[in-house]
Amino acid sequence: RLGISRNTLRARIAKYGLAEEGAPPRRARAPARESPPPPAPVAAPTPPPPPRAAAALRWERRRVTLLRAALGVAPTAEPPLETSRAIEVMVDKIRSFGGRVVGVSPGGVVAAFGLEPMEDAPSRAALAALAIQRALEQARREDEAAPVATLGIHAGEFLVGQGTGTAELAEEARREALDALDALMERREPGAVLLSAPTEPFLVRRFDLREAGIGRERAFAIAGPERIGLVIGGRLTAFVGRGHELDLLLGRLESALRGQGQIVGISGDAGIGKSRLLHEFRQALVGKQMTAVVGRCRAWGTGVPYLPVLDLVRQLCGITEADSAAQVAEKIRTALVEAGLDLLESARQVFHLVGVEREAEWLEALEPEPTKERIFETLQQLMLARCRTGPLVALVEDLQWIDRTSEEYFASLAGLVAGVPVLLVSTYRPGYRPPWIDRSYATQVALQPLGPAEGSRVVRSVLGANRAPDALVEPIVRKAEGNPFFLEELARNIKEQEGGAPLLAVPDTIQEVLLGRIDRLPAEDKRLLQVAAVVGKDVELPVVRAVSDLPDAELFRAFGRLQGAEFLYETRSGPEPRYTFKHALTHDVAYASLLDRGRRALHGRIVDAIERLHPDRLVEHVEALAHHAVEGGVPAKAHLYLRQAGLKAFTRCAHREAAAYFERALVALAALPENRARAAEAIDLHFELRNALQPLGELDRILDNLQRAEALARELGDQTRLGRALAFLTDHSRLTGDQERAVEYGRQALEIAEVVDDLVLKLRSKLYVGQTRYVLGDYRGAVPLFRWNVAALEGERKHQALGFSQLPSVHSRTCLVWCLAELGEFAEGIGLGEEALGIAEAEDHAFTLATACAGLGSVHLRRGDLPAAIPVLERGVQLCGTFGLPLWFPRLASDLGLGLALAGRAAEAVPLIERAVAQSDAMRLVAGRSMVLTCLGEAYLGAGRLDEAGASARRALTLARGQRERGHEAWAQRLLGEIALASAPRAADARGAFAEALALAEELGMRPLAALCRLGLGRQARAAGDLPAAQAELETAAALLRALAMPFWLGQASAEASEPG
Repeated sequence: RLGISRNTLRARIAKYGLAEEGAPPRRARAPARESPPPPAPVAAPTPPPPPRAAAALRWERRRVTLLRAALGVAPTAEPPLETSRAIEVMVDKIRSFGGRVVGVSPGGVVAAFGLEPMEDAPSRAALAALAIQRALEQARREDEAAPVATLGIHAGEFLVGQGTGTAELAEEARREALDALDALMERREPGAVLLSAPTEPFLVRRFDLREAGIGRERAFAIAGPERIGLVIGGRLTAFVGRGHELDLLLGRLESALRGQGQIVGISGDAGIGKSRLLHEFRQALVGKQMTAVVGRCRAWGTGVPYLPVLDLVRQLCGITEADSAAQVAEKIRTALVEAGLDLLESARQVFHLVGVEREAEWLEALEPEPTKERIFETLQQLMLARCRTGPLVALVEDLQWIDRTSEEYFASLAGLVAGVPVLLVSTYRPGYRPPWIDRSYATQVALQPLGPAEGSRVVRSVLGANRAPDALVEPIVRKAEGNPFFLEELARNIKEQEGGAPLLAVPDTIQEVLLGRIDRLPAEDKRLLQVAAVVGKDVELPVVRAVSDLPDAELFRAFGRLQGAEFLYETRSGPEPRYTFKHALTHDVAYASLLDRGRRALHGRIVDAIERLHPDRLVEHVEALAHHAVEGGVPAKAHLYLRQAGLKAFTRCAHREAAAYFERALVALAALPENRARAAEAIDLHFELRNALQPLGELDRILDNLQRAEALARELGDQTRLGRALAFLTDHSRLTGDQERAVEYGRQALEIAEVVDDLVLKLRSKLYVGQTRYVLGDYRGAVPLFRWNVAALEGERKHQALGFSQLPSVHSRTCLVWCLAELGEFAEGIGLGEEALGIAEAEDHAFTLATACAGLGSVHLRRGDLPAAIPVLERGVQLCGTFGLPLWFPRLASDLGLGLALAGRAAEAVPLIERAVAQSDAMRLVAGRSMVLTCLGEAYLGAGRLDEAGASARRALTLARGQRERGHEAWAQRLLGEIALASAPRAADARGAFAEALALAEELGMRPLAALCRLGLGRQARAAGDLPAAQAELETAAALLRALAMPFWLGQASAEASEPG
């Protein structure tokens, strides 16, 4: 019925290599007998060539599209001729579109597109399916017995093996793909071309699709022919459509030249042209008398403090990767001297930042530990000093990946550029907003997609004007939607297809374009590109050399070819050049093209390479080492370097980044064999994580870590570590308001500290037990504990952290100052507070400085010395904001607000203390919250908002009583008396409140509060007309205030006492 004989059909099946899956090959029929040819001359036998060594089978993940065409007939031993003819048609159409038949039976065909490098495999499969559909429809028009086919397409990433022969799907991948195709066939839509859900994104731009019928998974069907006109584009060389933005940058540079510093932020989607705009701007600066430096943020570096800042520092100092530690140190000294900085005051900070630790050691006795505040100041001076010889242009790319510390630094720098010749330019993606962009001298530019005419110019500049007809250019412009990178890659793709497959299709994702380009590279170049991608977006030649095993000559030639193909750019020339990927998307695709096992192996080798290349500069590279060790599956080194990176961040007051490193170090540690050493290391990491989380006020996370540490310590029977865990739990219970548990934890910690006779454990236990007693109002019981710590931390220990989040010598003094302030021992308290501030300033540690400010400011405030208290407290609040110290903010801000309210500045005080309350609530910080609310009530009272003052005071009283905070309860009672006294109808209620507060104050030894209660009672008695009682109370109050040297309230008491009845 097909019009051909069975033998002809069999011959064609043999020609196309078709056979039923699993069937043995047919033996060829013997040829007919003929007359034998004359014998050939006998020649000496030629030895057979040596067998070729079989190439090792390589596996890689590749995007492959599977097409199944199922005929609606049951398979039989002898299929009908019309069915066999249909199969022949299917095979022909599949091969014409570059597909390979991987399975055939009487009931249909399975084909694969993309087993070998191929552009746009999903669209090719769809075109083949539509061609099959049309051919079978034509056959049915000619013969109604011709079969109908249901076609299904599934695209995905599959494991593909490549040896000396053709590439093949791994058996597991084959089964996965066939299962997806079977699910499509179950929909039973004869004649339809069905698509699995993962296939839809690759075809939706080129075909009209519809939702398919009901099935196990969502599916689609092609609803019509391919849209006409879409073709592939090529490479971008023209710089178009950004003239206005370039002029703006040059205009802002002119303002900077006149000493009017400028900031420009450039926002736009990935590939929109931000980096290209900066490149053109830098080209415009060539030959001008100015300094231009560039910093880059990396996707993997969001937790690496100072990452883009270090780029700027190295360029300002002229540091190269080839420099030894000594050379780096010398270049830093030279740059600092040229900047007019004192080496003794600044060198060690930069040494620590860059990671030249050995060179910093000799300065340790001369200069305190560098911290974020001093590092910021030094870097600011180093950068701004360049303005003496000409303007400074600082470019920072990809701020969406910036680490928090660098963001804080650039924010601080932004505040200084207004009056100096500096231009600070940054780029970032939508969704990120620089905190400094709202300044009056800042400009934000949002890059828009190119228009159609501009897009056409880009495409034609790549393809060549004479070889780019409108029918080729316009679809590319439409597909790229104005994104310059997409335009360039699409155009380059079609240009590189010349001489390749006869059908040129537009890839449906940029990933498809890049994978197509990467797959077309020679094997050695592709491998080198993948190695470079694992090294990072910024490619260090020595590291690539160490892991690629290529001779230098071949390595340089291969890099040259990759540069010529514009996969990489050279960012630093010389004997050891540095390269960078043209775009982050290119890097990501090249990285993902490696199998997990291959990537892990390369990451591990990169760790070894960095260790060999920079043995004396490992601190500088510790973040990269940690990254590669984690990705390389080397848990021992990952744990080591993650912990070192965390400690490095912690010493720079980058607490959030430090916590992230410690958490990842715990994950790496868990992969090591279980033993006693691992458990002990885990406990110590939990403690370090606690220390990093404490300044951030992350109390819930702290509790989880401490409970794990306690359980491990008990399991090990390690009394010292158990004591540390119990001491930390004492502090946590205090902060979260569980004072009963805090007392019990503290008792156990103190007992263990005495048994093991460990100084640090004693210090920690006494500190936290003392703080618990302070919260409970047992000031006299807390004082001896803090005094013991102060005495134990004299001499060198005064300046040692000893594993604490802050200097314990300062923390212990601050806690002692708080107690002395409540007891009225102001002279001793002020002396200790000033001593604590001096220690903290010498060390220049932000968290410790905030602690010292909290102590000295509080004692001045209790005494009523507002001119002395307010500046100290303001400094503490500023430190909290600058360095991200939320734990201290409620205490410092509420004290500052109270001081402002007492000074008649209630309008400023109220919003500040309201923020303190909100911060305390957000952290679930219970300890001291009642006192914050009392301060808020005082501010409301000062603002004349009596109802809100009363509500805040009553809430404070309830909370203080619930938490057994007896001293804070007394202050809340005293505030209720003041509020009642200010409200004429409720003035009689004041006496009871003052009396209750006075009773508590006298019981607890709170002499300043007792004096203020006497003052309140005197004023209440006067208001009630009881002048003798008023006079007695006021005279008593004045005597107490005079003895305590509290001049602010003494003046009020004396005036009230001398006022005639």
